[in-house]
Amino acid sequence: MNRLLFLFGVVFFSLSLFANNEQAIKKAHKLILDGYLAEADSIYIACLETASDSEKVEIYIKLGEIRLRQHEIPQGKSYLFKAVDNAVDNKQLGKATFVLGLAYLNFETNLDSATMLLDKALLLNEEYYGIYQSNLAFYYKEIGEYELAVAINDKAIHYFITHPCTDTSKVSDDSLFIYRCYYTKGQAYKEYDRIKALGSFLKAAEYLTKSNISSVPWVYKRIAEEYRFINDIPNANKYDSLAAAATVVKEQHRNSTVEKEYRDKKATELKSKTRTQRIIAVVLLIIAGIGGRYFMKRKIKKS
Repeated sequence: MNRLLFLFGVVFFSLSLFANNEQAIKKAHKLILDGYLAEADSIYIACLETASDSEKVEIYIKLGEIRLRQHEIPQGKSYLFKAVDNAVDNKQLGKATFVLGLAYLNFETNLDSATMLLDKALLLNEEYYGIYQSNLAFYYKEIGEYELAVAINDKAIHYFITHPCTDTSKVSDDSLFIYRCYYTKGQAYKEYDRIKALGSFLKAAEYLTKSNISSVPWVYKRIAEEYRFINDIPNANKYDSLAAAATVVKEQHRNSTVEKEYRDKKATELKSKTRTQRIIAVVLLIIAGIGGRYFMKRKIKKS
């Protein structure tokens, strides 16, 4: 009877760990979108020790992305290699391989290694085509191949529009990817056709979402610059004002004392809860050991 109770306790404890991890990981995903990389990082690290094999791979991918965005390239790639090596199925392998390919493309500008990895990921999951093309366009824009960047971005935009995402579990939708495509097109066009650059930046603004608040000032500033270039001063002033207002909103969002305290509190609570759960697990194991010894002694006495 005692053994059954112990086994029930272990199962219940394990299930509670997985449920808490799942909620915490989703929260960390949202924090990344809002720009709270350090807070998301601390949650991922806290979840890592008690995560399932599948969750560990997802965490490795996110930790890799965070390190890359913080320009800690070797650490970022190290996490992504861990994700590739520990992927539990082809879906995870495709995702980990794809993000690793983007690391080579965007942070090391190693086109050969990047395309090899990205092509491999595409064979595992063709849904990466749009993101692949948009990142490739950004690469060509960075090395000065502006017309090629525009052409490849058009492929990406067409794909996103004709293949809308149906995964409701994602924390972002295709609007964010389409926005990035139009913004990169605007940057490329700016080098040889300012009228088309203005049109692309205006289209980018149409696809801005609430979750992309940090990008709003940049888009409005680019639009103002292009209007000023063609001597449309009223519209230039209009978008300068919009950019200034958006900057205030962005800073209020990022520096909100209440929100930051809430994030810090949640991260601390998660660490404390994880520590408590580990202690409970140890206590349960000790009790099980004591109970086992007790029953063994009784068995010996009877014999």
